Amino acid sequence: MKASMYNMYVEIDGNYVVFNTLNSKLYLVEGEIFRCLKNNYFEKGPVLESEEILANAGLIIDSEVDEINMFKHIVDKSIYDNNLRITIVLTANCNFRCQYCYQNKTNKRMSDEVENSIIKYIQKNIRGYKSVYIEWFGGEPLLEKKRLLRMSSTIKEICNQARVPYISSITTNGYLLDKETFTKLVESNCMYFQITVDGMGTLHDTLRPHVSGKGTFDKIIENLLVIKNMESNERFTIAIRNNISKRHIKEYAAFYDFFETHFADDRRFILIQKDIQNWGGDSVKEMANDLFEDDLEMLQFLKENEGKIKQNYSDLHESITNKLCYAFKKNGFAIDWDGSIYKCNKNIENERFKKKNYLGKIASNGTIKDNDPVSSIWLNKKFHDKCNTCELLPICFTTGCPASWIMNQEMTCMKENNKDKNLVYTVEREFKENRYIKI
Repeated sequence: MKASMYNMYVEIDGNYVVFNTLNSKLYLVEGEIFRCLKNNYFEKGPVLESEEILANAGLIIDSEVDEINMFKHIVDKSIYDNNLRITIVLTANCNFRCQYCYQNKTNKRMSDEVENSIIKYIQKNIRGYKSVYIEWFGGEPLLEKKRLLRMSSTIKEICNQARVPYISSITTNGYLLDKETFTKLVESNCMYFQITVDGMGTLHDTLRPHVSGKGTFDKIIENLLVIKNMESNERFTIAIRNNISKRHIKEYAAFYDFFETHFADDRRFILIQKDIQNWGGDSVKEMANDLFEDDLEMLQFLKENEGKIKQNYSDLHESITNKLCYAFKKNGFAIDWDGSIYKCNKNIENERFKKKNYLGKIASNGTIKDNDPVSSIWLNKKFHDKCNTCELLPICFTTGCPASWIMNQEMTCMKENNKDKNLVYTVEREFKENRYIKI
């Protein structure tokens, strides 16, 4: 036996913690076991006595196993699984004018013909899939509420008849998410909602104003509180995302107090912290001085406020399958409002990247032709030689952006970009939140 090369060893306040980056599990172990694993020494002692437990936990493995090949095999199973994942962009229009948005706003929206083509595709191919997952996107998708609800209800019916599980999610600004709309979305199997709230009222309204110029914070919070206080046992998750800028960083702390007061008692509401980046477009260029230069600044802010940030979401414990971007997957793609098909919806407007992103167009009869030259670019797994000895490879690969790798012609290294320090912090935070297994 040998210690898994994917073990990450962290000492936290006198506790000995091992995070396995391959199976995404966090373990608390005895000090002697910790040292034996770290030094790959198993000739005697507690490791031998606990060999079966440690092997089942993935912390030790047979000496003959090639863990690089095992990782590639697990990734291949995720890439080539039979789960359909489509991001549907219903409109290029939006009722907000966010300062950092990468999208160009137009009044273009999906037609009945494109809607019918998508439904026909799912009808024709449903028997070939184990599950269907749709992400509703825009622009602001709730500007096309009637179409969204009609499509989701129809897809749910198709999947029910074929006995194939169906769920969906939506990325919305939350302004139009009233009680009736929310109820209908959940009834049609929309289970996950991501809504951005950038700090308290004044800051949020500056960064994310309505197209009319008026504020949007009060309406969004009103909608969320109505949803929270609904008499319903429906299962859903609302992720409130904070996009954080360097210039206003201290102003976000007030929102954490607000969240604790109004939402932290409901486990269906979680927080997501992201730094504002140059995601493309022209508007964010005016915020160049507001962007973090590296992850360490953002990390320091999170550490300073970790006692305030309640129910902060982490994908640390998610499986490789769940962490992988849909664009990595054979059966993952985006359909734009006009029926154009792309691997990555975030780069639909990136003309320089179009040759490596555009797959074709859905036909009126629901046919989608394979585009092997483009698809093969996204399904290619290129590792650096140094990756073959790195314990962070599964995290690096599964949480990285495939589009950025393709554009930069290489995989981004967490250690070279200080993102490994973010990972250590996340492990520490999850341990302090008692999200670990004791061996």
